[in-house]
Amino acid sequence: MNPTVKSLFPNFSKELIDAVETNATYQTIKSGEVIMRTGQYFKNTVLVLSGQIKIYREDDDGGEFLMYYLQPGQACALSMICATKNEKAKSWRSN
Repeated sequence: MNPTVKSLFPNFSKELIDAVETNATYQTIKSGEVIMRTGQYFKNTVLVLSGQIKIYREDDDGGEFLMYYLQPGQACALSMICATKNEKAKSWRSN
């Protein structure tokens, strides 16, 4: 088991941690890189192990409306909901 996942998500059951370990794709994202763009479909959920992710909406003119930040040990509820409902994403950027 990845001790980082286990330590950052202590409420996850052993079975869930095992499933994350078996199925997860770990990515390192550069600061400022856009992870998801408005209109893309979620296929997975996001668990933050380190760093920070900015979740925001873009208006028609390209302006940003900050929704929230994801910190280490947090899971993105928006990605979970959209992935299960096959809904489109809002914009995200590594911070």
